[in-house]
Amino acid sequence: MRAKESSGEAVFTVSLSNTSSTEITVNYSTEDGTALVALDYTPVEGTLTFSANDAILTRTIRVPLVDNNVDEPDETFLVRLSGVVGAVIADNEGIGTIEDDEPPISVSIYDGRAREDAGALEMAARLNRPSLQNVVTVRFSSSDRTATSSSDYTATTGLLIFERGSTEGKVLVEVIDDQLVEGDETFEVTLSNPRNAVIDQGLATGTIVENEGTPQLLIPDISVLESAGVAVFAMTLSTPSAVPVIVNYETEDGTAEASTDYVHTAGTLTFAPGEVKKEIRVEILQDDQDWRAETFSLILGQVLNAKLSSTRVEATIAEETTVEEGALNAYVSRMLRTTASHVVEAIVDRYQRVPECRLPNLSFLRYGYPNWRPSAGELLSGCGAQATQGGWSVWGRGTFTRVLGREGALSIRSNVTTMAVGTDYQWPNRLLTGLLTSHSIGNGSYEAYDESGEASSALTGVYPYLSYQLPTVRVWLLAGLGRGNAKAESQETTLTSGLVALGATGTLVSGSRVHLNYAADAFTASANPARFSTINVQRLRASVTGSVSIHQWARPYLEAAIRHDAGDAETGLGLELGGGTRLAHPKNWLRGEVSIRRMIMHTSDGFQQWGASASIQYGNPEGLGPSAQVRPIWGQATRRDFWSHYALTSLARESGAGRMDIELGYGTRSSDKSLVRPSLGTTLHSQGRDYRVGYNISMTNGLVLSLIATARESTTYIQPLTYGISARASLQW
Repeated sequence: MRAKESSGEAVFTVSLSNTSSTEITVNYSTEDGTALVALDYTPVEGTLTFSANDAILTRTIRVPLVDNNVDEPDETFLVRLSGVVGAVIADNEGIGTIEDDEPPISVSIYDGRAREDAGALEMAARLNRPSLQNVVTVRFSSSDRTATSSSDYTATTGLLIFERGSTEGKVLVEVIDDQLVEGDETFEVTLSNPRNAVIDQGLATGTIVENEGTPQLLIPDISVLESAGVAVFAMTLSTPSAVPVIVNYETEDGTAEASTDYVHTAGTLTFAPGEVKKEIRVEILQDDQDWRAETFSLILGQVLNAKLSSTRVEATIAEETTVEEGALNAYVSRMLRTTASHVVEAIVDRYQRVPECRLPNLSFLRYGYPNWRPSAGELLSGCGAQATQGGWSVWGRGTFTRVLGREGALSIRSNVTTMAVGTDYQWPNRLLTGLLTSHSIGNGSYEAYDESGEASSALTGVYPYLSYQLPTVRVWLLAGLGRGNAKAESQETTLTSGLVALGATGTLVSGSRVHLNYAADAFTASANPARFSTINVQRLRASVTGSVSIHQWARPYLEAAIRHDAGDAETGLGLELGGGTRLAHPKNWLRGEVSIRRMIMHTSDGFQQWGASASIQYGNPEGLGPSAQVRPIWGQATRRDFWSHYALTSLARESGAGRMDIELGYGTRSSDKSLVRPSLGTTLHSQGRDYRVGYNISMTNGLVLSLIATARESTTYIQPLTYGISARASLQW
């Protein structure tokens, strides 16, 4: 039988001449001929069985073949029968012929590359399979493309020989180092006249790589100060070029953003023959200081007649000040404005009323935090005293302000406390002159991106002042100097300050039924830190209040207030309108008020503020007997929020939600004539409910002692009741 090598097996048939009444068995085995075991076929042996009266008179023997991928002639092997039982063997030998069906042997040549100074360029040649019977030969020859024989390489012809069993060969072409800058060049090698094979891939390209070096375009990363206004990228060619060198470029955002930090730039740069230096200029924009370096990239695209050292270079826009320096400067500006406001408020209070000792930050005690721990500055807030002898007066005032400021990415938090002491003399001609001394202390922190730190300040000032009382108006003027220091982490500076303020309060209409009053003041303050440029802040305020009596127990009123903040801290211009009705029924000890306020204009986008409140009170004006008060409040319901707040821009962030205050009390006189008043109250607000029990003693010598126990129940978060207790003492003289 005959079988293809790739068919996988050779099949032999064993036949009986006729049916037998008895069982017949015969053994078989394979034997080498020109085909060899394992190389060409797999040996087999076994026994064939024909059953008695078997109707099928043939059996098959299958011999696996090996496809060895070797070029060789047809080969044979034998299958022999032996040991027959129940019959005789007519032919005991079968010849199997393995036909070689491998594809023809083919030869291919492949591209090669070499530097001009390598000496030779190697191009690989390969057979698709080895030839075991014959030697394979093929001729080769070179030809020019962009490379020229004799100047770039040596023309080559020859005979490539593959010995029996070999598949690898190579063609070597000599290359010439001509010392000229001419770029990469190519030639071809062609195969022809194969023997004992056919040509598969007969053409290959040899590339001679320029070793003199294509001019390299060099451009380094740069760093530039934002104040420079322009970033200059210096581009240099490593060697002059005899042809124009052209490169495309375009900027790309990093942490810096186009149109905010720099101007997007794109274009094409051309080096004329012989030029080696060029510049790309990108405009840098001045933005709000954020005290961090920002980056953008210059992307180099398609380049002609040169190589790029890098396709991307980076520019760093650096700020001239560090975060600490910027924080110190911002902190000083806010401390200056706050201390100036404290001094002006002290003078305004001096002219408008006798100072009183108010409860310090009662909102914290009633509506904020039952476990509030007030600082010394908060305890001083609102406290005042005055002593008068003849035309001389000595007075004092304590003020506390919590400052929240923002400048770009920088946020400032600080508590500023000012203690002011003044002495003045009232002249017979309505002129009052005096001297105010103040000392302010600030403690806070700053944060910008991932940097934060502590900040502090101190400022002591001396301010002469005077006022003059006309029949319907009082005008006043204050001016003075201060000295102090400020610190933000490792940055520290001394500073001198100046303050000029003036104001007026008066009555436009005063009758039995109609009252129209006004108030206005303005200040400008400056500070000269030893390490920074001058800082300036200004504030202007004006208000008009009118009321009319429509009944002996009802008096509606309207208010309008305008305020403008300017300078080196938060700025803004706002107009607020408000109104309400005050109710009083002395005979029944009833008092009440309804009011509403709204800021109708502000220069900051999205700025909104409104407030409304109502109250009803019952109680003896002297505090004796039962008393009750109910007061619902929404938002910021008093003009003092708008009039005296340290910065208009933070009012919207601090506007509170609605709440309801309810309080009951009972006042009695003790044996020493002190007023004793226990009280019970609750506050309902958006975050839960507050409960409080208080005990207040007002002595005849001006000493007031208070004790308040509080509990908070949260409806927003799952947490247990929070308890607190507060004790207060104040003395008025």
